[in-house]
Amino acid sequence: MMAQKVPVKEALEVVKAVSLVYQVSPSEVFGRRRFASIAEARQCAMTVLRNRGYTFESIGRAFSRDHGTVVHASRKCRDRIDVDRKFRDRWEAITARLNNVTGKATVKIEFRAIIPGHLNWNDEEVGKTIFRHWPFTHGAKLLSIQIARGEDAR
Repeated sequence: MMAQKVPVKEALEVVKAVSLVYQVSPSEVFGRRRFASIAEARQCAMTVLRNRGYTFESIGRAFSRDHGTVVHASRKCRDRIDVDRKFRDRWEAITARLNNVTGKATVKIEFRAIIPGHLNWNDEEVGKTIFRHWPFTHGAKLLSIQIARGEDAR
């Protein structure tokens, strides 16, 4: 069975998205430096390509690494998404950027909330702010979240 080679165009697209989120250059992501921020960006790029179905070996070749490095990167990213909020935010920013670039998915979220002692909010930005910063222990209630995908989200 022939391993599927990572297309250069797709690898560059992923690395550019990761570079923008991590504020490093694409050449640093493809490079040999092992600074934590650069290594984390490289691991995310490798994991995105792995999630797209490419083999460990082909991803390793695209980054001039062996397949074991890609296996490690994939495991590390998968484990950190669950426990590290900052990392998860970056991961979501990368995937959102890639989805918007490729047109695979568009998501719109509408929040409605009631907060005791305040007006009822029905504004998307205000709703996001409220539920990001307002603890539910103060009696805030989420009334609804509507998610639309594709054409309905526009």
